Amino acid sequence: MYLLSVIIPVYNVEKYIEECLNSIINQTIPIDKIEIIIIDDCSTDNTPKIIEKYAEKYPNIKIIHQKTNKGPGAARNLGIEKSTGEYITFLDGDDYISKNTYETCIKLIKENTDTDLVIYKYTLNTPDDIKIQPDIHQEIYKKSNIITDPNQVPELIFSTSPWNKIYSKKLKPYLNFPSMLYEDNITSVKTILNSKKTIITTDATYYYRFEKENKSRSQKITIQNINDLIKSIKQILKLKETFPQNEKLLKYLSLKFTYDIIYWFINLKFTYKESEEIYNKIKEISTEFNNELLNEFEEKFPIYEYPNQQALKDLNKLNVTEYLFQYRYIKLIKPEYQATVYIKTPDGKIEAISQKYTMKPTIELEFNIEKYKNLEKIRFDPIENHISSCKIHQTTNNLQIIHTNAKNPKDKKQIFLTKDPQYILKGNLKDVKTLKIKFSVDLDNSTEIDEYFNKKIHKLNDKIEELEFEIYAKDKIIDNKNKIIQIRDNQIKQITESKSWKITKPIRKIRK
Repeated sequence: MYLLSVIIPVYNVEKYIEECLNSIINQTIPIDKIEIIIIDDCSTDNTPKIIEKYAEKYPNIKIIHQKTNKGPGAARNLGIEKSTGEYITFLDGDDYISKNTYETCIKLIKENTDTDLVIYKYTLNTPDDIKIQPDIHQEIYKKSNIITDPNQVPELIFSTSPWNKIYSKKLKPYLNFPSMLYEDNITSVKTILNSKKTIITTDATYYYRFEKENKSRSQKITIQNINDLIKSIKQILKLKETFPQNEKLLKYLSLKFTYDIIYWFINLKFTYKESEEIYNKIKEISTEFNNELLNEFEEKFPIYEYPNQQALKDLNKLNVTEYLFQYRYIKLIKPEYQATVYIKTPDGKIEAISQKYTMKPTIELEFNIEKYKNLEKIRFDPIENHISSCKIHQTTNNLQIIHTNAKNPKDKKQIFLTKDPQYILKGNLKDVKTLKIKFSVDLDNSTEIDEYFNKKIHKLNDKIEELEFEIYAKDKIIDNKNKIIQIRDNQIKQITESKSWKITKPIRKIRK
């Protein structure tokens, strides 16, 4: 019996498979204690020849050639079925591991009673000039840890990759990958929640190839990606019945994936029919996430660049046409917003000082006005290019609002039916070097705003929007692109320039 079974699904990895296999053969534990099961998923390059050569030299390498391409999940399932090792692990054919990986992990299992799962750090194998942004999935790899309750380390639930883990035999019943995209999500979650003790180690490393990551990110996300990820989310949420004590963790992970889908939905091009289908499915899932959970998620996992909460909340406020117009065309989702102070200089010129900010319940900004002398009046725009309701809570020297273009200037919170909300503030700023303003902005917290905005959006012709989508979906009408965009822009222009649609800045046009 082998100490460890390493399962490797391969498909057209002739450039990398030797480095992968050599990283196993050169482990610090004897190679004859390792069972290597390679499942060739119908490769069309030289991968089969290369792995056969290794199998001739090492009798512990077993090769299974699939008759049809079934994907990595089915390949892993077959490898699990054929495995005989005391422990199980996975490795992708284009990745590799550090020399001490298996010895380090198995030693940890042996030394710590009741350990069912060891997770070791991974890093993207990148060229020196490529910098990768930190990701929520890598938070747990900052330090080694022993976890008996996943609720104490909520980041653990985001470790959904199957390949940087070593599993005990106890977890084998849960190692069953469904035939779909994102097949590793539900499987990883089941193993994490069923593990009596999980160890995180930073003393071993999985090297995930950057070329694969880059290719994966650049591949077109299709409606199948979204449908399968939604299916995965539903599978994860259903686990609440089995693990009620981990319900919040399951919702955190589901929310993360839902934000991913919203990002794709808003930023990628789908036909109008596809958009309706996607919208309704996301809307159904969104009911799982209340305001308290949304706020907790942002507080606990600030490293993750999720879309604005409002994008999720608006699924239950707007219909699909309104939603796409508001979020795909006007692009309300931004990692940053901008406020601007306008100052009139003695020679009559207007100078602007801008500050970017992320959306919070209360925003506090500072503007350097040291070079301006004898100021008594300024203009303050709390946000650019958004219909909103705003409130100024406090300013340096308690400046007074003497004018605003809000619909309700005398209310405590002003509603703006313009894309360019403005306040004129007056007071003593003669010797002030830094102007501090504390304010709040709500992009969509007023029924009146909703009704006004949505009524105008309904004037957009659905057919024009559908043609816009088709530009990206069908090459045969690409020649009509400029004509369609002109028609669409004229429709928007008629709305935005009408007397009742009080917009002082034009809506940004979609890039051609």
